[in-house]
Amino acid sequence: MRTSYFIYCLVIYVAIPNIALSQTLSGFFNLVNKNSNLCLAVRNASNLPGEETYQWNADGTTDKAWELIFLGGSTYKVKNAKSQLFLGLRNPVQFNGEKVTQRVEHSGDPQELNWIFIHAGNGYYKIQNRYSRLYLAVEGSSFERGRPIIQWADLGQDDLLWRLVPANLPYPNQVSPTHNPYLTSKGGSTSTVSLPARSYNFPGGGIKNSNQYIGDFFGTGETAAVLDNSNACVGYIYFFNSRNPSYNAPGGMVMSDLEILLSGAREFGKPQVIREKGSIYFASGQVYVGAQMVATVGRVLYTVKILDLKFEVINGRNTGRFYMNSVKVSVIAQAAY
Repeated sequence: MRTSYFIYCLVIYVAIPNIALSQTLSGFFNLVNKNSNLCLAVRNASNLPGEETYQWNADGTTDKAWELIFLGGSTYKVKNAKSQLFLGLRNPVQFNGEKVTQRVEHSGDPQELNWIFIHAGNGYYKIQNRYSRLYLAVEGSSFERGRPIIQWADLGQDDLLWRLVPANLPYPNQVSPTHNPYLTSKGGSTSTVSLPARSYNFPGGGIKNSNQYIGDFFGTGETAAVLDNSNACVGYIYFFNSRNPSYNAPGGMVMSDLEILLSGAREFGKPQVIREKGSIYFASGQVYVGAQMVATVGRVLYTVKILDLKFEVINGRNTGRFYMNSVKVSVIAQAAY
């Protein structure tokens, strides 16, 4: 009689769940895809709502930097540093392939703008949309630059994995909310101004009434006179930290983004340009004769226009600077509001 021995092996498969975040993420990050090693970015570095996201090289520009805003648990809003818009779905749908865009935060159901960061090990995260329960992914699991970012089901593919790399941005993390940048060294407005938000175009700048301004928190007081049609001095342009570059126009600044300070000007009583520091830097073509700006004093809105300015030329070459004492600006319109 033959005895047979059967050995049964009990194989237990243990499903290891994705690990939720043990600590709160905070700050600005480049989101780098594991599969392609490219970054989450906004197409054309656009500031427009609805612009799609895609993958591109990490080149230090602000459209590739994202601020994580903690909502509780492992859920965050993801805000683009340049556009100030939020990562969201093009349409709030729950099927694979829907494109991921930048969106305006709205007062309705915000779930499609909310993202759950799930730690997947080895420094990578899966980023799940709170509404659709699908994941941030690259179209076609592509390695190519320019491929759109979409939502997709988790099938274990590497293009669902993202690494958070702290973004080295060329501006301070926070504008002082207590300093008054509108107080000039020559007088002017002394009203308290709070700037709790960040400016992403100008280092040291802030956001006031949805407009971005250069911020000079060291009181350098660089000014130029504003003249009315009779050449009477009605105010001064105040160039906040004007030697710092604009990151929209590297090496320069955009005149329409500069703050104009008109209050407290008549006390000087002379219709000429105030002579200040020697020159300020700009990107050639950004500051020009004929450029128009808007400023307010009390409840009066002024439209002003650059009449004249003198460029610095050395050995026949424009150096990319203009002289502060050559800037002449006039009021071309005013209206109460």
